[in-house]
Amino acid sequence: MDYGDIASCDALRAPDKALLADERMEPFVILGKDGIRQVTLAERHAEISRYELSKEVPLDVRVHFENARNLYLYAWFVYRFHAVSEEHALGSLEYALRLRLIAGAFVSAAKGDKMGLADLLKRAKKHDLIRNEETKSRVRWATELARDRHSLLQIDAMGRAGLTEMVIDDSNVAPTEDDLACDWISVFVESLPTIRNDYAHGSQTLRPTVLRTFDIVCDLINQLFTSSFTRER
Repeated sequence: MDYGDIASCDALRAPDKALLADERMEPFVILGKDGIRQVTLAERHAEISRYELSKEVPLDVRVHFENARNLYLYAWFVYRFHAVSEEHALGSLEYALRLRLIAGAFVSAAKGDKMGLADLLKRAKKHDLIRNEETKSRVRWATELARDRHSLLQIDAMGRAGLTEMVIDDSNVAPTEDDLACDWISVFVESLPTIRNDYAHGSQTLRPTVLRTFDIVCDLINQLFTSSFTRER
């Protein structure tokens, strides 16, 4: 166990340092037509602004999710807020699931209050409150799978050819039928509680996929309350 000093970037900020960007934000850059430049706070705000809940989602859930979005934005100043924002976003999903299941009489209030994220996701899937067919981001996620596979194949080819560099163009990569048929809901039922539990029980984990979690959570919460299929039930 390490008993060394806390790094200055992780310590409580002095008042004159509180509104300075965390030094760990410096490596985040954008390659534009004028070359490489650092990402701005305004661009960070634009990133997280994309993930917005529908007005049909209950106000309490939307406020909870706004807390998560603000935590992501303020990770500009405190880098480890990334982890806090991801955990809070998953809490928003748990909150939304519980309210939806109780409101639809799929569970009693007494039982719903005792269910964790894993059980709530499984129950929502069982009652078709969340479905692959209603998941709006599924084509984009399938395309990401195809591009990741394409990149790995190109890297493998580069190694076999003895090359040290290669330009990888994935602009024309399209998802296969298997990619499009991916059972995303089952993937999320298994993976999201694992992430949540890792944070909830204390962890130093800093994942590079925080925005991906926001994307998933936003999609699922909106689906719970706006899907034509779920409204009919």
